[in-house]
Amino acid sequence: MSHLKEREEKVCLNCNTQLIGRYCHVCGQENLEPKETFWHLVTHFVYDVTHFDGKFFSTSKYLLLKPGFLSKEYIKGKRNSYLNPIRMYVFASAIFFLFFLQLFKPDNAITINRKHKNITAAEVQAKLEKTKIEYTLQLGNKYIPEEAKKAIRKKIKKTEDKIALLQKDSTKKNQVLDIDDDDDDNDSDTAHYKTMQQYDSAQLALPENKRDGWFIRMVNRRSIEVNEEYGKNEKEIIERLSEKFLHSFPQLMFISLPLFALILQLLYVRRKQYYYVDHVIFSVHLYCGIFVLAFIILALNKISDLPHASWVEYLTIPFWIYIVYYTYKAMRNFYQQRRAKTIFKWLLLNTIAFVVMALLFAVFAFISFLTF
Repeated sequence: MSHLKEREEKVCLNCNTQLIGRYCHVCGQENLEPKETFWHLVTHFVYDVTHFDGKFFSTSKYLLLKPGFLSKEYIKGKRNSYLNPIRMYVFASAIFFLFFLQLFKPDNAITINRKHKNITAAEVQAKLEKTKIEYTLQLGNKYIPEEAKKAIRKKIKKTEDKIALLQKDSTKKNQVLDIDDDDDDNDSDTAHYKTMQQYDSAQLALPENKRDGWFIRMVNRRSIEVNEEYGKNEKEIIERLSEKFLHSFPQLMFISLPLFALILQLLYVRRKQYYYVDHVIFSVHLYCGIFVLAFIILALNKISDLPHASWVEYLTIPFWIYIVYYTYKAMRNFYQQRRAKTIFKWLLLNTIAFVVMALLFAVFAFISFLTF
């Protein structure tokens, strides 16, 4: 309730409803004088902030120290004393992913260094011989356009030059590798097509049953687009692709949440008192708890990078252990089953969730490749 003065007129300023009491029974607006002093505005702001903070800290305490408790309270109808789970998820995930994306920038995370490969001169020569054979076999493909065959012949000549250089002086292994890195486009057939038109023409020249399927065609066309846009700048390609993939993590986690709840519904299908929405609420609280714990781990890892602070990294160990324990304890508290049964379902849940997450990662990685 606000500490501002109540209006004498018993008509709601928002919807014109006749009032009985301080609040409108239709829209819920408090019947206050519309003119506010600056002091009233400040006190109202302070009250709202402290009220939010009170809920935030009490909710966070139960979220971290009593896994499953908030979900139990929610389905019992005790909701006004805690933050709404959806708002909590938005807040926790936003803070976590902002921090996560700042730590794992592609230009900081990716380092490409091919000049110091642990490879012998004999292995380099064997690789070149294999490459030459592959190029020679490709020349025998009658469906490859003549222009592409000219490019293949050039590659064969360059490969032969590298082999000759290596045979003359095996100590020039790194020089050969550098040339190989600069000239090596791709071993796929799409490397021989400089433009989309060349690829499409080659496909039309093939019998219908020999043409690429829709999926392979989509991948090949995208590969050609990438080659046209970035050329041989492999580092930039990887950085852009990694950046796109990393920025898709929030969507990936959000999509995984209802799938995780569906797994829980299947695991507890005999517990008729739980509806799908109850499993969703449990999953939301579980994700929020893991986001907070993961945030603490990332923060400690960041601190450990400071001079003379490497020991801080060891503080992350109990938090990693607690994350593993956290899911089990939340399931035990929320679903109220025996330890043995909960452990079995916890193992099953983690196994199925791992497979689902692996599939989601593959799908999002592919989407990132198509759209970066």
